[in-house]
Amino acid sequence: MDNTQSFFKNLDQYIRRLQITLGYNRGERSTVEERMAKMGIEPAADHPEALRYHNCFNHVLGKEGPDLIKGVDALVESLTVSEDVKPGKGGVVWYFIQVKHYDSEQHYHDLLLSHAGYVQEDGLVISKWGENRDGLTTPIFRHRLWDVPLGAGNLVYFSEIPPKEHIDQFVEKAMGRDTSLKEMTKKERASHRLYMNSANLHIS
Repeated sequence: MDNTQSFFKNLDQYIRRLQITLGYNRGERSTVEERMAKMGIEPAADHPEALRYHNCFNHVLGKEGPDLIKGVDALVESLTVSEDVKPGKGGVVWYFIQVKHYDSEQHYHDLLLSHAGYVQEDGLVISKWGENRDGLTTPIFRHRLWDVPLGAGNLVYFSEIPPKEHIDQFVEKAMGRDTSLKEMTKKERASHRLYMNSANLHIS
């Protein structure tokens, strides 16, 4: 699956992402913003409220509760995505890892949804890195599209910000009040709940 946004086409970019990964993972959590600032990646100080969200997906959806990750792939599959961001419009960027995987029922998957962030009108991305746990919160950064740790993925698609009613419908399902989605996540839990089939994406 080819995508012109793939960072593997730029070795210098890959090396920078490796440096970002090492800088983010090494050292105390309390100094991670300082370490990233030395690499030109500044915390999004104007988004302090986002620190309460569990992870990047909750941040993008504006919803609290760690269980939301259980069905975020279903939400993405319901959106129309594009390989290119529309200049000056902003929206959401969804990061994927390209994989080859069969789940417990031998369903083929070739994408792993791994990260998400807001795209600003100037093209920079605001995203939350990591998950809140053990009483510690993870930071929100403002960064260039590929200035993210390697674990964020090697493929991106863009979409408009989902309407609030669409997000609310997704949240209701993700929290287990929809039996079909609840059963689906149970089956996929044996492999990984965010594996996806690119054939299910609506690409414009």
